[in-house]
Amino acid sequence: MATDAASRRRVNTVLASLAQFANSRSLDLLHAARSGVPLSLAAIGVLGRIVRQSPIGLTELRAQTRLQAAALSRHIRILEEGGYIERWGDPNDGRAAVVQATKHGKTANRKWGVAADELLSAQLVDWTAEELNELCTMMERLDADLRSMDKRSRHERDALATDTAEP
Repeated sequence: MATDAASRRRVNTVLASLAQFANSRSLDLLHAARSGVPLSLAAIGVLGRIVRQSPIGLTELRAQTRLQAAALSRHIRILEEGGYIERWGDPNDGRAAVVQATKHGKTANRKWGVAADELLSAQLVDWTAEELNELCTMMERLDADLRSMDKRSRHERDALATDTAEP
């Protein structure tokens, strides 16, 4: 089932707007003021993953967060300097590192989550649980489709075959 160009442009526009909003400094400051946790959305995302899976190797953490190595290193440094995590060498691989959330990190993650829920709840007051669940289902499908290399490769092969087919 094919989509039309206008619908795809609309999806791209909404995705760009959401990304800009999610990565805005003003949103980070709003969360920090509400939670008392001076971390960006990206850093709190990394911390949350560490809290849920402590201890975790940095290689596994990078795979799960889908962050570039430099970005993950920057977040790990910020989290470690802030006392949110501890880092040590992997006893099974001297080249690798393992991280674990500290008590301070777990508390900060919980506070940030409560603040985020309060802020989002206020914005979504007119939405029903059914509407939100439907939205989440569609967004999860979109996320999976956008991340699917197989679909992308198949589409590119089909497009190439169409472009090179003789009339």
